[in-house]
Amino acid sequence: MARFSKCIQILILIGVSCIGSAAAHAEQRSAIDDASNRVSLTDFGVCNTSKAASLAYRKAIKQLMSQGGGVLVIPTGVAKDFKVVNDAQRDYRSTAVTVFDYRGGAERIYVPAMGTAPSLAGIGTAGQIIERELDRNLPATAVVSTQQITSFNRGGSSSYSQKLTRASMPGNNARIDVPTLRGLYVGQMLRISGIPGAYGGKVERVVVKSLGQDTLGPYFTADVSQPRPKDAIVYAKTIVNALTLNDLSNADNQSMSLVIKRATYGTGDTFGNWTQLDYQGDLMSGGGDEGGVAYTAEIIQDLIGFRALVESWDPSSGTLVYAAAGATDPHKLGTSRPIINLNPKKWQTSGTVQVVAAGYNYLRGEAASTSLIVGSRDANWDRSLVGRFIAIDEPSERYEKGEQWSSALAGPPHPVHRWYSITSVERLANGQMALYVESQWWGTNRRGGPRLMDAGNYTTSSKDSHKLRYIIAPGAWASDVREGVAGYRPGNVWRATNDDARKIILAPAPFFQSSIDFASGDPITQPPAAEAWLPTGYRVRHFNGFKGLMSGASFHTRNAGRVQIGSGLLIDSSQSGTLDAVLKQQKDRRTHFEYGVDVRAVTSSALRIRGAVKDAALDLWSVDGNEKKLRWRLSPKVGRRITSIHADPGSGRLVLDSAGLDLSHSATLRQTGISGTDTAAKNLRGIDVAVGQGLRELTVSFPASRQELDGRYSVTVQPSWMTRDAVVEKTAKGFRVAFSEPAPGNAKIDWQLIR
Repeated sequence: MARFSKCIQILILIGVSCIGSAAAHAEQRSAIDDASNRVSLTDFGVCNTSKAASLAYRKAIKQLMSQGGGVLVIPTGVAKDFKVVNDAQRDYRSTAVTVFDYRGGAERIYVPAMGTAPSLAGIGTAGQIIERELDRNLPATAVVSTQQITSFNRGGSSSYSQKLTRASMPGNNARIDVPTLRGLYVGQMLRISGIPGAYGGKVERVVVKSLGQDTLGPYFTADVSQPRPKDAIVYAKTIVNALTLNDLSNADNQSMSLVIKRATYGTGDTFGNWTQLDYQGDLMSGGGDEGGVAYTAEIIQDLIGFRALVESWDPSSGTLVYAAAGATDPHKLGTSRPIINLNPKKWQTSGTVQVVAAGYNYLRGEAASTSLIVGSRDANWDRSLVGRFIAIDEPSERYEKGEQWSSALAGPPHPVHRWYSITSVERLANGQMALYVESQWWGTNRRGGPRLMDAGNYTTSSKDSHKLRYIIAPGAWASDVREGVAGYRPGNVWRATNDDARKIILAPAPFFQSSIDFASGDPITQPPAAEAWLPTGYRVRHFNGFKGLMSGASFHTRNAGRVQIGSGLLIDSSQSGTLDAVLKQQKDRRTHFEYGVDVRAVTSSALRIRGAVKDAALDLWSVDGNEKKLRWRLSPKVGRRITSIHADPGSGRLVLDSAGLDLSHSATLRQTGISGTDTAAKNLRGIDVAVGQGLRELTVSFPASRQELDGRYSVTVQPSWMTRDAVVEKTAKGFRVAFSEPAPGNAKIDWQLIR
């Protein structure tokens, strides 16, 4: 029995059925039933009819609820038409019943309507909860899932749709001619339509009995009861997937069919993913601001990090224990981010720094691809700073307490800096000290520099010099936080308790066991990464090897309805205003997006507009006075770097800024005038203007709607007879021309005007 008892204990722990002696099996069932208050529906009456099963079901539910909840099992043999509705739980505070239905050999679980709260607060209640806590060393490469669904589709599914190449006659083993055998197999269940080229008519289900191919082409045989015309469609489409979610919402609420809440506090590639959306309501709930969304990705850079006081510190092992009292966000601890000592008595802040921008040789003698931090002569730096962390302590380079980094998020409860690990301190040729910091770019660069939030803080020359305040603080990389992470206990969510180990293992640092080392009572924090690879909201990668029948698309939007959609692609921001206003609002003084759409690939056409357009193929708005330029970047060999064209918002004129306009032997049409000044000419020329016989002078008047601004223009006159001419007067209304010889009969002049 000891042997069987051991087996039973193992089975209870891992939840796997084991065949042992009848007595041991009964003992196991009894233990499980007692632990979960598990009963069978047949214990409450005969269940061979739906009505009888319903009566037994109500009795069972009543008993289980009176006993504090439990598990109800519906065994095989219960009436198949009995419908289970698990409505036992009346509110989320009450006990509940879970129903397991084994009719037909498949397991159906009917969970409580509201369920109970999981250990992590803020995620709501659930009818079934699976939790896993991992704090063990893993292999170098491993996939360790909380739950895994493995589906092996070895055969039996179909994806076939072809037209019959010949009509088929009914009969057993009838020949069905098709264009290909690809996708067919013996035993496959297919449907054949009753009309050519469509899925309608008298559709018949058939089973493939054999496959063949002869001089007439490929075919299969099947038992067919009706004649099938040529071009009738034979088809089969099955869907084999690992998980299907059916989620119907008929009441007002804000909900998602699937929520994936991912928090990454360590370092490494990370992916988060928050979808047929059928609706009949107006999708405008009270206080709603999202409406109907088929796919949403919320990418949040969390700037509120772990903070606590040091309880104890062992520099020999690198073990830091933080105090439970006052600790905030211990669940956000992560490896490969530093623990910074916030005790200002251990900081170095003397003097100021200049951050020389990348690409400039000021102070360092040669241009470099990274920035460089240079201390003032009174900064008193030496090589003992290596291993500590530096932050630029300017309002434009940090977030103040309560300062929002997003319009949708509250500001941090304390200032947040960007901390960089110091890797080297060196003396420059002018005697000043400079330091390098560690940076990541597909590898570690130990001679890096910071990327400042505000480009206006960079120093590029003696005339463009910016002195900045700074903090150099003791800090060390978090190496192991598995015993430091806390805040996952029910009742103490996001908080540490004295029962938690609260241990953080730090990587060694040069200042350990010095006067600025960690000590009991020191305030500490683990800040977010100073420079992150900002996540991509949506990514598509194609790995095609062969040319396809259709080219495909990375993103395809189609309006299949009969009402207008606002935008096929909408690029928006939470802030609006003029360009200057937006730049002032932004922390980095840059626009919301560097590029609205960025096409870097080699394309046949980077932008193609093929469909009919009602108003404009390209609709540029300059109502706020902002110039919307079309700009070409040129090679320096051309002699100019930019050619552009835009509409002047103040005048409406089309402004071309280029080395010249080459019409390539094309003509200009319907031109009003030519001007070499900022004043437009309203008249271009006159053709065959009649001159009265005998006249020696002619006044040409402009139409009232086209009078010039003034008389500052030139006019060239071409008489039709041999004479000298002179323009003797020019006004806004016209000009007067004199002739040396009187005009003959049928005399005319042509004239051209240029401002």
